[in-house]
Amino acid sequence: MKRIFLLAAMALLCGTMSAQDAIIKKYKDVKNVEVVHVSKAMMKMGFAASQDDDAEKMSRAIEKLDHLDVLNSEKSAALAQDIFDDVDDFITKQKGERLVEQSGDGESTLIAWVKENGLNRMIVLTKYDSNLTLVVFVGTMTLEEAQEMLSGSPIAPPAPPQAPRVK
Repeated sequence: MKRIFLLAAMALLCGTMSAQDAIIKKYKDVKNVEVVHVSKAMMKMGFAASQDDDAEKMSRAIEKLDHLDVLNSEKSAALAQDIFDDVDDFITKQKGERLVEQSGDGESTLIAWVKENGLNRMIVLTKYDSNLTLVVFVGTMTLEEAQEMLSGSPIAPPAPPQAPRVK
């Protein structure tokens, strides 16, 4: 009986793997692809060692993050396009909110917000020729908290529109 329970629990855990995690797993061992996974504990340790002026803001943000994934690919335009297309398809299938889409001069940038398996994901994807960088912030943070966390950063999404003031 314990074996059946254990197998059922393992199947449930495997079934909850994120589609985004599947993309990272798909490409992590591919030539010319680097993947870095940063756990919450490591983010806390790294932040504790720094002397950041935004200590309070970053401390709150880290508490809301579960982990951070970074995927970087160089030297293959076809591979960069495949990864970009897979991430773009993931965002579409998950009905993610596209916060920023920019393309021109061979460069494409996509910033999106996706809710999946009880976690929120801010996805920042940039492709230029054969270079691609994917950064995924995963946690329980709200979109507003993610925007605050990234304010002042070059990858910060735009603030939500404000209603005009009535005089």
